[in-house]
Amino acid sequence: MLQPWNGIAIVALEGQPRRDVGACRPRSRPTPIRFLYQRWGFSVGANFAARIGRLLWFGPLEGLQKMFFHSPLVYLFVAGSYLYHDFVWHPTIGRRRVRRFLRESPWGALFQRYRREGAGGPLGEASNAAR
Repeated sequence: MLQPWNGIAIVALEGQPRRDVGACRPRSRPTPIRFLYQRWGFSVGANFAARIGRLLWFGPLEGLQKMFFHSPLVYLFVAGSYLYHDFVWHPTIGRRRVRRFLRESPWGALFQRYRREGAGGPLGEASNAAR
């Protein structure tokens, strides 16, 4: 029987030596994953796509669900998202936000360091040493 996912009970896995990539063994004790308990302060507004989704799932357009989500029309939502994010949002808003994030935030500084020095870690150390 499948159990529901429980983030608190995740058992951390420890990688085997490089020759056994893909195999792993559980540690003797579960290691808590601390990021599950952090508050990041993100807020998500009701954007256009969310409003349309709510109308189709819970609102007056509920009768059209099958036509939109159980037919090839579903690809219109995917294509619309791709076109908007890649050709409108990213060039006009996203690129500026990413640059500001990389310049001003501690996380951005960390990502910039990864870009310069490599990510490190067990597999990263081996690949960085080979350079």
